[in-house]
Amino acid sequence: MQYIKIFLFFSIGFLFSCTNEDDKLDIKDDVTKVNQAPKNFEITIKDVSHSSAKIIWNAAIDPDNDPVKYDIYLENVKIFSDLIDLEANFQNLEELKNYSGYIIAKDSHGNETREYFKFITFKYYLKFMKDYDYGPNKYHGELSSITLTEDNHYLVSGIFSRSVFVFKINAEGDLIWNKYYTFSDPDFYQTLNKPVEIINSNNGSIFTYQHYVVQLDKNGNKIWQKDFREIYGYDQYILLESLKYDQQNNLVVVGNHMHSEFMDDIKGVAVKFSPNKNILWHKSYELDYYNNILDLAFDKNNNMIMFGDTRLEDQNGTYSNAKFWLFKIDMNGNKIFEKKFGDGYCFPIKIINTKDENFIIQGHWMGAYDKRFDIIKKIDQSGNFIWEHSFLSDEIAQFSVTELSNSDILVTGKDNNRSMGFSDIRYINLSPEGKKLWQKTIAFDYSYTAGVDVLATDDGGFTMISDFVKIDYNYYSMYPNAKILLLKSDPYGNITM
Repeated sequence: MQYIKIFLFFSIGFLFSCTNEDDKLDIKDDVTKVNQAPKNFEITIKDVSHSSAKIIWNAAIDPDNDPVKYDIYLENVKIFSDLIDLEANFQNLEELKNYSGYIIAKDSHGNETREYFKFITFKYYLKFMKDYDYGPNKYHGELSSITLTEDNHYLVSGIFSRSVFVFKINAEGDLIWNKYYTFSDPDFYQTLNKPVEIINSNNGSIFTYQHYVVQLDKNGNKIWQKDFREIYGYDQYILLESLKYDQQNNLVVVGNHMHSEFMDDIKGVAVKFSPNKNILWHKSYELDYYNNILDLAFDKNNNMIMFGDTRLEDQNGTYSNAKFWLFKIDMNGNKIFEKKFGDGYCFPIKIINTKDENFIIQGHWMGAYDKRFDIIKKIDQSGNFIWEHSFLSDEIAQFSVTELSNSDILVTGKDNNRSMGFSDIRYINLSPEGKKLWQKTIAFDYSYTAGVDVLATDDGGFTMISDFVKIDYNYYSMYPNAKILLLKSDPYGNITM
């Protein structure tokens, strides 16, 4: 009996131990490996514009080496599904909008990892470069000036085959019309600054050329013309340089005249016309022996500030270096103040109004060894200097200047430090205090280009014009690749080429 109890005890123990082992084996078999989600990853937003943005991201590493695909949501809307590439582009976005979204990295088992992003689109700016032939024979002309019409179109003017041309171009750079104006008796003597100066008028435009001032309607047809020899005499060479309307819609035209026989004793001229084109007064101005008026501007009281150059002749018949000549006249043409200034031999270019009721004058002077120095000065209504910015000789050769909508000053011209006579378009942005902010250059191979004239646009940017001549070493080619360039920029100097 005792043996039976012992046997039963060991049998039960054996069975119990076997049951525990089986349980352990069953538990081990029930433990399965858990598939994990892809790891976190980084997102970068780049190339944001007014209507698009590019998004790139690092690959999300899957711990189980499962393949990973990506879904992209923008503003809680799925835009892309099951992407394998690590980049995508958003299109047709709205300008100046805050966008947010996320990317889901998912493996083949449905595990997901989510990363978020956000960005802001920029303001839209129209940017382009367009080119136009000077004329039907594709020869080279001389580009001169640009203005903006009341209906927001551009008028571009210059000389082609001894005729004046005017192109009307819409805001997108498409040519509307181009017309040519021939004069029977053009003077041989060229203007000191720009051969044609064109400005907007109430019912079209008006331009100067040699001794003529010509008004056009909106379609480019001549509606009025005045020969200044009728005013100053047919024995005079008269070279008109600039024109502007005052606050009462009177037109003032300036330039210079000299005797056609003696070619001597140059005087500045100014003629004021009523809105009906009746002459209110005409005057000649001089300070020294040679006197030229290149440009004018109006102050807040409708007085005129004239900008030009003047120089003396001594007893030996030699001449002093030309100096900048600045003087103000009242509405009747009487001088209020007058001054001359400058180093070396001075060349005035332009005067413009600023939003704070002051003025910017632009010019350059030549020093020893014909080294050129370009300057910008800000002056008040009394002709006092507020600040001056001097450009290094290799920075820019100036052609024009404008004030942008944010009161920055933009200077255009050329960089002619290239070999074999080539030049680039150069433009420089100055702060309202005259500090240089940035400089940009547009270069073409084997070509002559320059920012000939510029105007500010309502979107904060600017539009400039440039000659384009592709140098051809065949003497008889007459530069068949000559073009007019129209370049529209955003406020930061960016142009879509």
